[in-house]
Amino acid sequence: MTWQPIETAPKDGTSILIATNADADGVVIARWFKYNGLAAFRDGDADPHSPTHWMPLPNPPKEEK
Repeated sequence: MTWQPIETAPKDGTSILIATNADADGVVIARWFKYNGLAAFRDGDADPHSPTHWMPLPNPPKEEK
């Protein structure tokens, strides 16, 4: 997986990793969210972010037996 320009990110509600230039944000899991005409990439706390890049989430670890 490599970082891709944010312009190519999915806007269908899929959770993705986003990266921003803001030190406080860093890398977070977010999804595109649109409500009352306002749209943004938001994290699990519904905080909006201004990302520069994105990548798909990795697959979860497999359970070891």
